[in-house]
Amino acid sequence: MLFLFRPNAKPKILLKQNRVPSLDFLQHERIFSDRISN
Repeated sequence: MLFLFRPNAKPKILLKQNRVPSLDFLQHERIFSDRISN
């Protein structure tokens, strides 16, 4: 489910945050990686 959630989250973030998708994406990746590590 995590692998399915990851690719689905990318386009959503890009569509929502067209201004700074990189910053929002980096924050999301940090939270995502933290959840995996924990």
